[in-house]
Amino acid sequence: MDIVIAILFTLSSFLLVFAVLLTLPGTWLMVLMAMLLNLTMDSDPFSWWTIGIAIALAGLGELLELVAGGAGAKAMGASKRSVVASVLGGIVGAILGTILLPVPIIGTILGSALGAGAGAVVFEFTIADRRDLKHLRGIGTGAFTGRLLATVLKTVVALVMAVMLSVAAFV
Repeated sequence: MDIVIAILFTLSSFLLVFAVLLTLPGTWLMVLMAMLLNLTMDSDPFSWWTIGIAIALAGLGELLELVAGGAGAKAMGASKRSVVASVLGGIVGAILGTILLPVPIIGTILGSALGAGAGAVVFEFTIADRRDLKHLRGIGTGAFTGRLLATVLKTVVALVMAVMLSVAAFV
């Protein structure tokens, strides 16, 4: 691969790791960039095995984000509805946090975690026998922590992908 394209690809990949922190599809955009380079250049800069591994890693990142996001609430005894609300609250919170807080990355992460906690607590509160404040606080804290863990896990996957694809770009 041309050295300039490899350098630009590497820089773009590491910028997309930050996109993951903003809850944008950075892992999938890395895969798309690699595929587009393979399809538009005379020689295949990446082996299709490398692209396949990148697709698997991107899928793993999504799965980890989905599971860890609701697992914190579930670990504290949340209902299934509250776990789903935790995941949806995390998405809404990320959007609102990005808009309302002046520092986008921190706003997105904090908004996502707070939204996950709020979503779980609100839905858990609608169940008559689960309105105990200590129980609700535990579920909110679990959802908040789970969402933070989900963000860290997906960012690590994105970083692994960026390193792997960047090394492949130069080989």
